[in-house]
Amino acid sequence: MKKRIIALLLSAVLCMGLIGVASAEIDFPDDNGNGTQMGGNVTATDPPSTSTTEPTTPPTSEPTVPPTSEPTAPPTQRPSNPGSSSGDSGSSGTTSTPSYNVSSGSGSSDNGSWTSDKSTAKSGDTVTVTATPKDGYEVDSVTVKDASGNTFTVKDLGDNKFSFTMPNGTVTVGVTFKESAPEKAPETPPVSFSDVSAGSWYYDDMAYVVSNGLMNGVGNGQFNPGGTADRKMVMTILARMSGLDTSSSNPW
Repeated sequence: MKKRIIALLLSAVLCMGLIGVASAEIDFPDDNGNGTQMGGNVTATDPPSTSTTEPTTPPTSEPTVPPTSEPTAPPTQRPSNPGSSSGDSGSSGTTSTPSYNVSSGSGSSDNGSWTSDKSTAKSGDTVTVTATPKDGYEVDSVTVKDASGNTFTVKDLGDNKFSFTMPNGTVTVGVTFKESAPEKAPETPPVSFSDVSAGSWYYDDMAYVVSNGLMNGVGNGQFNPGGTADRKMVMTILARMSGLDTSSSNPW
């Protein structure tokens, strides 16, 4: 029993000693290394926090690239052509065949008029001239001359149309007219047929076939206008129309 009491007392003494040590002043160095007396309970303080401030990086902006503009090509200006006169045509830089005037290509006179299908033409072109004579007149001549008086061939196309090939220069066209010759009345051969009178309705037809050698009558001075043509007569007429000589033969 005594041993227990002694043990309890020792335990109490030890506890009191520990409490005293805990309450003793403890010397802590300050930030400058000097000791500082602190009494009482020791309160642990956190060391001064060193806040590290990250350097502020300015926002990175993409460099501004000025817009790229395509080089503007200067407008292409075509060379202007000086006004071309007759006899000189074409554009700059190219060789073209010049055109020449057809002087008096259209004209008139007291007896008729004429026109050409071209007022200007290039060398080698065909120019057509159409003449219109007045009543009772016809074309006498068509001439084509250059400035030196040289004449060129004119082709008669018929129906008062003429053509020529344009030379290498300006030409002058001239047309003359003349009075038309009166038409001759067909000659009526004398009729010696005793059975045909001049007042018969078929008289002109009979005169035609006789004057052209197609029919000669039936002989004995008669034509026999009311008769019937047999096969031999018809074949003879056809042969003579074809130009065959039937005077010395009698094939039918």
